[in-house]
Amino acid sequence: MVLIMAGMIRHPGVCSVLLFTLLTLSGCTPTLSQNFKHTLPGGDVAGRVIFGVERADVAEVVMLDTTGVRIGDVIDVEMERFDRYLNKGLVPIGRSMSLGSGQKEPQAVLLASQHGASVVVVEIRDPPPYQRTIETQVPMLKTESIRVDGTANFDGDVTRIGWGPGTIDVWVDPYIIKCRLWAKRSWPPDLGVYFAEEMRTFRGLADVAICPKMKSAVDRWRLRNPGKPVPPRGARVDHIIPDTLAAAIGVQRRDILVSIDGRGISDEAAARSALDAAAGREVEVVVMRQSGNQAEDEAEGWAIAAPVNPLFQDADPTPYRRLSRVISLKATQ
Repeated sequence: MVLIMAGMIRHPGVCSVLLFTLLTLSGCTPTLSQNFKHTLPGGDVAGRVIFGVERADVAEVVMLDTTGVRIGDVIDVEMERFDRYLNKGLVPIGRSMSLGSGQKEPQAVLLASQHGASVVVVEIRDPPPYQRTIETQVPMLKTESIRVDGTANFDGDVTRIGWGPGTIDVWVDPYIIKCRLWAKRSWPPDLGVYFAEEMRTFRGLADVAICPKMKSAVDRWRLRNPGKPVPPRGARVDHIIPDTLAAAIGVQRRDILVSIDGRGISDEAAARSALDAAAGREVEVVVMRQSGNQAEDEAEGWAIAAPVNPLFQDADPTPYRRLSRVISLKATQ
C-alpha cells in the first residue's frame, strides 16, 4: 500500500480515480462527513468570532441535481448562487464532497446539526461514464472490466501483477455529491466588502499567492532595499455587497485598500482590524486602482493623486492611481 500511495504522489492527475478505486475495494468509500473541511478564514472557532457567525438550530436543505448538465454551466450557476448567498448575509462555513457513496440529504442534515448551518446546498453531479486506463511506473493493482456504478459496487476480478510497471483499467461512473454549509452573520461586514484571500478561503481554494504583480513588486522592493521593512501592501477587494457603504461610494472589485484614517494596511487581517477600530467615526479611506474612469471617480467624490507607496509606483503596463475620500463608518457590531 505504501508503494501504491507513492505512485499516486508521483502521478497526481490520477489520484482521484485511484483513491476512489482503492477505498472502494477496501470497503471504505468516503462520505460527506469524512471529507468535510472548514472554509472560514482563521479556522472554525476563530472564523466564527471574526465574521460574527451564528449557529442555527434548523437548516434549509437545498437539493440540486445537475445530471446531464455541462460542467461549465454548472460552475457558472454555482458562482452566481455563491455571490447571491453572500449578498443575503450568509457566509460559507464548510464544504464536503463524496464520490459514489450515495449519501444525500440525511448526511447533509447531520452536517448541518453538527455545525449549526442555516442553509445546506447539496449538489448531485452525475456525468456520463467513461473508460480510463492508467499506466504507472511502480507496483500497482491491475483491474480488468471493473465497473464503478455510483453505488460503490464492482463487477469483475482484481489481481496483483507482481512488482513491475502496472496498469489500472477502470470503467467509471463518476457520481459526485458536493455539499456546502452556510451560516448567518450577526452583523454585515464593515464597509460591505470581502477581500480576495477571504473569498478564496470561502470557496475552499488552496492558500496560494493571489496577486503575482504585488508579489513581484514586494520582491523588487526587497532587492532594492535590503533589510528595510516592506511598505504596507494593502488588501485587495474581491466582492462588494450591494446596498452597502462600499457600493454607495463606488469601491470597485480589485481595488486595493491601503490605509484607513492614516493607518497603513499590510494584509486582510490588518484591514479588518482597522475597519473595526474606525467604526462609528469619520475617517479617510485610501485605495489604489488600476482601471476605471478618472472623471467618474472624481464625480463620486474621490480625490485622485499619484501613489506615494513605492510598491505602486512602477506598475506595468497600467499605472495605479491613489483614490482617497473621507467617509463615515457606522458601527455595525
